[in-house]
Amino acid sequence: MVPAMAQPAISASNGVLNASSYLPDIARGSWFVIFGSNIGPASLALASGSPFPTELAGTRVTFTPAAGGTATDARLWYTSAGQLAGLLPSGAPAGDYDVRVVFNSQTSAARRVRVVERSFGF
Repeated sequence: MVPAMAQPAISASNGVLNASSYLPDIARGSWFVIFGSNIGPASLALASGSPFPTELAGTRVTFTPAAGGTATDARLWYTSAGQLAGLLPSGAPAGDYDVRVVFNSQTSAARRVRVVERSFGF
């Protein structure tokens, strides 16, 4: 018997943030972090370098335009059960997106985020 895997879940409050400022808007072509549960492996998995993969240790992150359209796969830097970091491709147009984490073929509920042209933060 194979044990059931818990579905990934993005934290309801401040689950998807700009990695530089920890503010909610994500700029095109910038790093972001996602906090949650079961969003990656128990031990930290780190990408070996550029180009960063769209899937890392069974984890994938998609940004789907809220108005409809094709999902954009983020590039992943690291992933673990409670946190991951990724790079939103610069080709993603500004607007509202539904972000989902897929881990081992199970998909989280969507979290709505705003993608902006630029977001300064240090």
